[in-house]
Amino acid sequence: IALRFSSEYSCDIILIQSGQNAKFMPSGKDIITANSTIMIIGEEEHLEVFAKANKQRNLKATMTTKPESLRSYMLRDNLPEDLQLCVLSIPIDKGNPLLGKSIRSSNIRETCNCMVIGLERKGITITAPNVSLLLEEKDLLWILGKPRVIRELIMEDLI
Repeated sequence: IALRFSSEYSCDIILIQSGQNAKFMPSGKDIITANSTIMIIGEEEHLEVFAKANKQRNLKATMTTKPESLRSYMLRDNLPEDLQLCVLSIPIDKGNPLLGKSIRSSNIRETCNCMVIGLERKGITITAPNVSLLLEEKDLLWILGKPRVIRELIMEDLI
């Protein structure tokens, strides 16, 4: 079943775990098996839409934990390092190489192993922005990734 989480539910899978194997920030090519555990990020109403679709489409997904905010998840003290997350805001200014690119063509997910979770434009917050959206000057792009990766991006001034 093609789930198309982002386009159908405005949710994104940020982790697929199958046995000992874990794939952080999976692409659309990664496979979810019957024994996989997934971590989904999205706004509360979007997660509710997914929960309804899960029942209607008989996807057989079982919720193992109750939904929680990204903030409360990130503030947990007992998270193993491989499950820790960090958020970074990236101002899109004249010198930014992302200016004028779409979110998809920026390749942030593939090259940085991070996910775009939001965008601020002219005082409006856009959560789960469409990947075809072109980045404009004065946008503020929000990405989610592992703390180590975010630190590397900042230190090496990669984005």
